[in-house]
Amino acid sequence: MSLSLTEKGNTAALVLGTGEVRFYDRASGLLLPDRYRGGVRSAAFVDDATLAMLTTEGVVTWNPHRMESALWPIAKSSPPPVSLAVARGAQWAVVRLADGSIFGRYFSDDERWTRLDVAEVRPDRQILGVSDRAHYVAVASRTPQIVLLNRYGDPRAKRPGHPGGTLAAAFSHDNMILASGGNDRLLRLSSSSGQPVVFGHDSAVCAVAISPENKIFAAGTVNGGIFLWATPPRRLLAELDGHRGPITSLTFADAGRTLVSAGQDTIVLVWDVGDISRDRPRLMPLTPARAEELWDQLRDPSKAMADLAVQRLIRAPSVALPLLRARLRVIDEKQIARLLRDLDDNDFAKRKKAFAELVPLVPLSGYVLRDALAEKPGLEVQRRLEELLALDQGREARAVRQQAEWGIDILERIGTTEAKKVLRRLAAGADRAHLTWIARNALNRLGD
Repeated sequence: MSLSLTEKGNTAALVLGTGEVRFYDRASGLLLPDRYRGGVRSAAFVDDATLAMLTTEGVVTWNPHRMESALWPIAKSSPPPVSLAVARGAQWAVVRLADGSIFGRYFSDDERWTRLDVAEVRPDRQILGVSDRAHYVAVASRTPQIVLLNRYGDPRAKRPGHPGGTLAAAFSHDNMILASGGNDRLLRLSSSSGQPVVFGHDSAVCAVAISPENKIFAAGTVNGGIFLWATPPRRLLAELDGHRGPITSLTFADAGRTLVSAGQDTIVLVWDVGDISRDRPRLMPLTPARAEELWDQLRDPSKAMADLAVQRLIRAPSVALPLLRARLRVIDEKQIARLLRDLDDNDFAKRKKAFAELVPLVPLSGYVLRDALAEKPGLEVQRRLEELLALDQGREARAVRQQAEWGIDILERIGTTEAKKVLRRLAAGADRAHLTWIARNALNRLGD
């Protein structure tokens, strides 16, 4: 099921799986008597009165108020069109045919459809979106790259795509930002200047939208979740749950105060997001068990996935703070000194116990153990220290360090009095310990 809103946002056109188009008054949610029957695959409003539809016959425009329709043939004996996108501000449409060729035209004049990909036809190429004023058409194929064509078909720019397939894209109203999502579970914001900004999700991103003035970036996933993001700074503003299955369409209305979503579950939901902003994210209800899962996710080698766990924990400080207080342990200088002495004890059991207690401290101890080795201890202690430092280079040690660094980042971003208390406790650890350094740096940035 696909969804299109009029520019004023008062009427929604829904293309059902049966090929029928139904209209709803968005404010009341009531079904309007107007409908179009006849094999419609997708549709988009050209203006507040005219709907462009992709049908089995070709591209049809229809005015439901006047009950007038017009067929816009593409070319004789051409393959059937399979996808449609409309630049509402320019009343311009672009279609992809079954053989991969792409055509565009204005609805406001008598010109014919113009072929946009004369130089190269790729059957696997998909139309992802078109900018409001028809400056660009975003197309992608199996290669992880998005190509921006102008209205004459000339490739004007390239943007990074998504390994495994790009599934959706949308332009900002000022054409400066392209938001895209794909099978790699990422929402990527890219522009002609600066590095792309990336947000991770639990599953593939199959629908995207950008609010006016680029205040909120929405991503819909194949699991039915809707994520609202802002940048800068990178922040998860809210998660909206209501769909069962992939999101097929996301559209902002009412100057960004409302988000309308549609899904394969044949449900359309209208979300009030007017209370959400970069400075006012919604708090997230989080159980202690779920917080433990997110703590484990901080070890994920994918930065985007670990960052998603960070964003969720930040929005649940009442649960995150007790978790971090328990999981982040001070690197105590006196404790390490005692364990190092025990490594040189005559009692084998005591030496073994000291080594076992030092192992979990290795990733976060920084130079403490290296300093001990530099003091040239006895051969037995030296051998044991070298074993411990070898562990510091392994995958597990890197995961533990990453987990702790994200934990400090969460405390810094929460930034409350209670969060600063936890940071001060960690900053009081051994001077040469890695965890002590990053806790002190966080406090410095917080002006503490």
